[in-house]
This record gives sequence, structure tokens and C-alpha cells, in this order.
Amino acid sequence: FVQSTHGKTHLCYEGYRYYCHHTNADDSKYWKCVKKYCRVGITTYANGTTKRSADHDHTPNETDKEVLNVRQNLKRKVVESSSPIDSIVDETYANLQSPTKERRKTREPLPKNINDLPYPIPPNYQKSQSGEQFILYDGPIAGSRCIIFSTPSDILYLSQSEM
Repeated sequence: FVQSTHGKTHLCYEGYRYYCHHTNADDSKYWKCVKKYCRVGITTYANGTTKRSADHDHTPNETDKEVLNVRQNLKRKVVESSSPIDSIVDETYANLQSPTKERRKTREPLPKNINDLPYPIPPNYQKSQSGEQFILYDGPIAGSRCIIFSTPSDILYLSQSEM
């Protein structure tokens, strides 16, 4: 668990962060992913078990939790210390690891060409943030891998155009 910037308790689970949407009558809690368009929810039960409702449409971000912890510690140090705020911030910043190194730890490297992409592209990466399918085809054409991107609404638009 970690405190949000607004003082709310967030659940950090498998690299994703959730806010408490509501508590059920049986004392279980329903948590929703903090990413606006992600539809994933988790229910936590008093016995420690969890149940996830779907797959995320984005990659996990372990650094998200660390940023919140750094902010919380900064606030605490500013309140408790008589040192100038500048020196507290400078000291904290000096103790942090490079964000680039952190990204390498939590995410796959960005692909440099089409051959570096997983085949087939996992289903949770084939949809837009609003959940609309946008990869129509991922396979060979004339012996080379081909990925065709489009949404059903784009296809409808093209079918009605004069082109």
C-alpha cells in the first residue's frame, strides 16, 4: 500500500496501482486501476486472496509507487526538519536512481524494428485506451511480417468515403 498525493490509500499489486472504489458488505474491497481508460479492477478479501477482473491495456510501472513514496518522505522531512527546503530536496534528489535505469528494470526495451516485436502481438496491446481493437492483422504477406492498424470506426469511415 502507498499514499497518493491526495492522502488516499492505493494498492500496489504486480506493478500496477489501484484506488479503492468501494468496500463491500463482506469487508472485501474493490479497487480500480488508477489509469483513466484501463478497465481492470481487483477485489481483495479479508483472507488475503485477490481476484482480478481483466487484463491491463498498459505495462506495469514500479516507479509510480517509488515516486509517491519519495513525495511522502519529502513532505514528512519538510515538516519535521529545521533544514531549508532546498537542501532537503537536493539531498533527496541526490539519493535517487536515474529514471532511465529504473525504466530498464520495469519495462521491456522499446523495439527498434518490426522484427523485435513479439509475434503475435499480445491481445492486451491490440486495443486502444478506449478498448477498441486497432490491430486488424499481424502475420505474413509475401514472406514478410505485416501489421495492419485500423479501428472498426476507421474502416466504416473509409467505406463511406468517395475515395
